[in-house]
Amino acid sequence: MSGSDGVAAYQRIATELRSRIARGTYLPDDRLPSLAELQAEFGVSNTVIKSALAILRNEDLIVGQQGKGVYVRSDVTPGAVRMPVDVAALAAQVAQLQEQVGVLAERVAVLEDSAS
Repeated sequence: MSGSDGVAAYQRIATELRSRIARGTYLPDDRLPSLAELQAEFGVSNTVIKSALAILRNEDLIVGQQGKGVYVRSDVTPGAVRMPVDVAALAAQVAQLQEQVGVLAERVAVLEDSAS
């Protein structure tokens, strides 16, 4: 299922978790929240969380330990984590923001006219 920005939920969650690793919220060897905790936080199914974690596993950012959980790899340097750029998604967000700014500018103009 895609959000209003057209990005699938598992991709948004992977991006958020990757960002937390990059910022140092989750440090090397830290255990990530459990599947149940991530499900509750993001309001999605177990399958969506597993898909998000699979992306991070494929990027060599995390490793699963059977029966123990999922951990940030010990060789990950938080500041060096590369954040992928989705140009199309960024362009769509910029267009949406420009539209919202235009609407707000019109509202301000109406308010200013009615105040004079």
